[in-house]
Amino acid sequence: MAEGISLAVRRVLDTEDIEGLFPLGAPMDEYQREAGLVAEAVQGLISHRRGAPISVDEVAEILQDVWCRSFGPFLAEDLAKRSAGLRRAATEILRVVRS
Repeated sequence: MAEGISLAVRRVLDTEDIEGLFPLGAPMDEYQREAGLVAEAVQGLISHRRGAPISVDEVAEILQDVWCRSFGPFLAEDLAKRSAGLRRAATEILRVVRS
């Protein structure tokens, strides 16, 4: 299941391209590391909850943490520029995980 979540998260991150790197020629595996970290954290949260639902806010927090570690540090305004993309990605990740 974790591998399936990782692949789904990677697809979401590739589609969202929060950093806008693909038009600049980034390799197709640009977000692979981040997808693995996010998937691992989401899977851990799911396991910890033992069936209780997780929220978009929780997934967005995971994404923001991974993003700050991978691409940051960010000034508040730079993080704000990414917040809509992170939120869209979190919403889609949660939708995929729930299905």
